[in-house]
Amino acid sequence: MGKILLSILTVLFPTIAVFCQQRSAKDIEKMFKKVSQLEALLNAGSFQEGNFLKTIVLSERTTDLNAIERELIDTYAQVAVMCNIKGKPFCCYFVKDDENKRGIVGLDGKVMVPPLSGYICNIPNGNNFGLLLVGELSSTTSSDLFQKWGDLIKSRDNNILGLFSAIVVDADKPTIHSLFPLDKYIFLSLGSKGNGKFDIFTLKVVGDEALWGIVDMKGKEILPNKYTGFYRKGHLLDGNNTGLWGKWVGSTEMDMSEALNYGKDLKADTQRRRNELASALNSVGESMIGAAESIEAAQDYLSGNAASGDSETTVSGDLPTRYSKWAGLAERHYNSLTNLGSKAKKGGKDVGGSAGQGMSSSNYTQMKKSLREAQSEMKRIRQKARKQGINIPKSEYEDIQVKY
Repeated sequence: MGKILLSILTVLFPTIAVFCQQRSAKDIEKMFKKVSQLEALLNAGSFQEGNFLKTIVLSERTTDLNAIERELIDTYAQVAVMCNIKGKPFCCYFVKDDENKRGIVGLDGKVMVPPLSGYICNIPNGNNFGLLLVGELSSTTSSDLFQKWGDLIKSRDNNILGLFSAIVVDADKPTIHSLFPLDKYIFLSLGSKGNGKFDIFTLKVVGDEALWGIVDMKGKEILPNKYTGFYRKGHLLDGNNTGLWGKWVGSTEMDMSEALNYGKDLKADTQRRRNELASALNSVGESMIGAAESIEAAQDYLSGNAASGDSETTVSGDLPTRYSKWAGLAERHYNSLTNLGSKAKKGGKDVGGSAGQGMSSSNYTQMKKSLREAQSEMKRIRQKARKQGINIPKSEYEDIQVKY
């Protein structure tokens, strides 16, 4: 019976023993003292193209990994810690999934921003070096956005910088946090006030339209989301264009894609990012449901409601069975996605595929979402089984990818 309780409590890893093992900023600083500048910069490029932030990539070979880090390494394709432009450690983990999407996880193991397509960029706002822009799409690399920031600061112009979907503030402090809930806005951009500081342009769907608004760097609304563009109205006394006395004016005659100098189809990218955000939120919700189920199981046991009998045998047999069922479902989703397209095999096993042009983008999005849900459940069950000493062979469908 004691073993059963231990197994249940082990599943509660995010809410119990993990807290005392949490790494601090000082711990990360010590880690960087053990690697050379060259190694840290080479690691940076492995996480994302054009990354110039000192980086350490965590792996099973990393010494002194805590339980949070081991869980992250099991969950994501790559996990890293980094320093900001000034060399101060960020109080978070940088994660990348199998689809090359990148996100931010707190040192406590909680997801701040789930992986999104695009880059993660660090730029200063005045003397604040703790800004992380997540899901940046308008720049070809993270260093490209930093170059644009430098040009903008030197010119002291009123202009717009970046196109991303989340902003993490105080990233180099224990007070690190995401400024907005992930579902509040679709895209964000930084608006230069001409004095080296910024406001935040926000895009959200209002009725049948995607409209822009503005908030300050603390998230306080300056203008509501009811405009298609903005311009900066100067002040007669502001001869040096400091931006201190100017103000943003909303317009319904401007096109923000022109203002952003964005070469892609902003409308199409807005719809794609909406789908991506919905999928990311669904994934986070599933993780929360999984944790809630674990807590409920422990509460049932502690209150005497656990089933009697040889529970260890039941658990041992149940997890592989559940994994097999989800694997079968993932295989069916994979076959449906590739029905009009193509499949790739290696050693007689499916290793990837394409949906083909015969499938509509909406059907692809929905079916791909179903495949990811099944894969997420498979990974969760296999990790849970491993913690209980049960080895479930990994199915090829757990991380198989289908492109459009």
